[in-house]
Amino acid sequence: MPLTDVVFVDESIWPWMNYYTPNHRRVRPQDALEIIKHPDAARGWYVGNGPTNANSAIRFRRPYTRLWNIVTKRNFESYVQPSASVVKFGEGWYGQEGDINYSWRWAKQRSLMLLAPTPRQAELRLDFALPLEAMQAPVTVTFRLNGHAVATLPITKRENEVRYVLTGHDDKPNRLIIEVSSAFVPARRGEPDNRELAFMLREVTWNRL
Repeated sequence: MPLTDVVFVDESIWPWMNYYTPNHRRVRPQDALEIIKHPDAARGWYVGNGPTNANSAIRFRRPYTRLWNIVTKRNFESYVQPSASVVKFGEGWYGQEGDINYSWRWAKQRSLMLLAPTPRQAELRLDFALPLEAMQAPVTVTFRLNGHAVATLPITKRENEVRYVLTGHDDKPNRLIIEVSSAFVPARRGEPDNRELAFMLREVTWNRL
């Protein structure tokens, strides 16, 4: 990355980046929203620690061998992505989950995602799954950007992918609302999970065209 680019560094990986990138301008953000609102986010990079749903990320991963089973399960994965594609998961989203092969994030029936400002059109791509076997059919998913309807889709299969080219705000974060017509609570089926589950995000892309 050029020395003119700002590097946003996750708190958990700051000591390493502070040592290995002494000539870069480094910023230690409190959360993803601080990155999205930063005036230099359009031409910077974000370095994170752990798994990620960002399709634009370049991932670095140690093998999950015997060391994985005898030490604290941290610092086995890291990634770098353009800061302009960073997403803030807001109301309705649960924390990141994953295993040695995949990562995902669950949302309730209504969830909010904040996307970076864009001076021109941007591509929104979502790779997601719905637990149709546990939901009341028929199931629809509605996407709204900044209060305007993007699409309402009838969902007939578990795995899905959508892609939209959108015009958003160029001076403030873009608000993506996802609404699902049905959800389920695993605890009501005898499982030890009281969450309302409606939408499983596998990957997200927000890139300027």
